[in-house]
Amino acid sequence: MHLFQRDHVSASFQTLKKILCLGLFLYTQTVDSQANLDQSCDSDAPILMNGTSQYFHFTVKEGEGLSLTRDVVLRAITIVQDLRDRGESWVLVLPHFWNNHWHTGEWIPWDALFDVRSLEEVVPVITLGDYLQLRNSVDTVYYLSPLQLPDGEHGDDALSAKEIGSPCDVHAIDPYTRFGTDAAGDVVGPFWGVEQMRARTLVCIEVLGFTSALMPWLAGQHPPGASVVVANLESVMQENFDTPEYWRLRRQMRYADELVTTAQRFVSNEMRDVQSEASEDIPNDTFLAVHMRRNDFLFVRSHTIPSPDATVEQIVAALEASSIAARTLFVASDGWGEARDVDFSYIVRTLRDTHGISVFKYPEGKMLTGTQIRRQSSIEVAQQSVIDQIICGMARHFLGTDESTFTQRIREDRDFAGHPMESSYEM
Repeated sequence: MHLFQRDHVSASFQTLKKILCLGLFLYTQTVDSQANLDQSCDSDAPILMNGTSQYFHFTVKEGEGLSLTRDVVLRAITIVQDLRDRGESWVLVLPHFWNNHWHTGEWIPWDALFDVRSLEEVVPVITLGDYLQLRNSVDTVYYLSPLQLPDGEHGDDALSAKEIGSPCDVHAIDPYTRFGTDAAGDVVGPFWGVEQMRARTLVCIEVLGFTSALMPWLAGQHPPGASVVVANLESVMQENFDTPEYWRLRRQMRYADELVTTAQRFVSNEMRDVQSEASEDIPNDTFLAVHMRRNDFLFVRSHTIPSPDATVEQIVAALEASSIAARTLFVASDGWGEARDVDFSYIVRTLRDTHGISVFKYPEGKMLTGTQIRRQSSIEVAQQSVIDQIICGMARHFLGTDESTFTQRIREDRDFAGHPMESSYEM
């Protein structure tokens, strides 16, 4: 699998951008020095980096995965929308994916997995890579943690938040966090793996409620050019969840075009040959997709993971109930190549050898052994997981894993694609 990157803009566009950038600087602010002006306008960063905007960054708890981050970005967008509705000029900075459950320190740019232009239709956005071309610091980190109310008390959903500690003793809240201060008094932290990143101020906030609970610390509190990070943004809930407004926003979370094309090509080319053995005019979506969540779920969700034989039984029953002429199965799973997960290998072999089901995975195609030998980079694994979700969203029927956010995102994608609700179910 190849790393997909945006095309380089043309030299003529860069010249036009510099002219516009110079005009914005001269019109909107006093420039401290010609050198700073040239540095800002010679950069490849977007014109939005003009010194008059405020920049909103966010993090999720270290070790969390792709699905939570794509959930939380909707909360970040909602916050930026709210601030802009108040007349401020906030820009959302889309982070790298880093130090998640793939357990490497490799950066994965946002636009390697998701479409940036669709989010630009909602609020102004730049990527962290764009931001780092001009700055490697932020002004303030707001470190969120759950607000503990006394027994019998109930907080206001929007306003249950309070600042704790001055200075902020973040390790008293979470002894394992890597946020803190260095010998010089600067704020250090994981910062998406950007080791040189520093902040001036660290503020601890206990919060219980929705994104609007953070407005007292954000709205009207930061001058033009300011940059803030809200750490652990998953600690607040999504405003207007499950409303038409929310689902319009959720639809803007689209996959990178290149990954969509790759998924479509895989289904058409790799899986088509087996499907066409059953019918010459069989559509590309005529297969069953299964998401089998393994790894940590085998321990933390052991009560919900069906036994190997029960898993095989449910998959076979789903294929029969779907009336798919070609017994074709696409499997998305984090269990490939795990030597200790002998149950997973048994499931694949039984489906293939005992029940005559053609089992496919991306990118290898038709499965012969049920194992994956070649070690992949983080970018490959991340892009593969997104392609898995896209293919599962294309399938005629889908069988997912109970309590998995990965499965839930697939079900949402299928709803957007027009698949009936009864075509998706969970083991």
